[in-house]
Amino acid sequence: MGHLDTCSSECKRKTSHQPARLSSPVPARRIPRKDFQVHDLLPGKLGIAFHPTDEFTCAEIKRRRDLYFFSTDLHERYMPFGEDFGPVTLGTIFAFWEYVWNKEHHPLMRGRPLIYYTDTNPKNQANAAVLLGAYMMLEHQMSADETAKALEKLPQSSLIPFQDIFNTTNFAITVRDCLEALEKADECDWLHKNNLDAQMLLELEDPHNGDLSLIGD
Repeated sequence: MGHLDTCSSECKRKTSHQPARLSSPVPARRIPRKDFQVHDLLPGKLGIAFHPTDEFTCAEIKRRRDLYFFSTDLHERYMPFGEDFGPVTLGTIFAFWEYVWNKEHHPLMRGRPLIYYTDTNPKNQANAAVLLGAYMMLEHQMSADETAKALEKLPQSSLIPFQDIFNTTNFAITVRDCLEALEKADECDWLHKNNLDAQMLLELEDPHNGDLSLIGD
């Protein structure tokens, strides 16, 4: 992981993974300063922040040496078929679980809280909320209800419902819905957490490979 206390490790590049695609542009909007603050999800362990620019991220890393800011492109990897923008796939959730686990258990972290940051695109924020919520459930054994309540402290603009490809108003999936579905799958032992293959799931879920998902035995 290199020099965790330097700006160069995280603020000059978003992640070691190259973005799968550019985020869709969103209309400019004035965002209250409070929305840029760190939101604790697991106090002392894990949080999320929304940064408007790379320069802001670099300044925050320099200002808050007690925190470890990091990000990936995983919350941007959903490939839409129309007006849909998520939620992220199960393969992405498992890849994120492995990535954050390695961060959390790295000996150089010295117990520093991990702060995952995204940009100010509400669609990216909603997918990031699903990823972090799934990590809290899978790694820290929190229930879907406990996790959803922690996430509901975020600005409502960060928890916009996911929509179908036609953007119809009578169909929407919330972040809580995603977490409850993950909890149900775990209860049914469909996740195979002890021998999961995140890379295989990612390959199956790629639309170029058929957009396939394993949903049960």
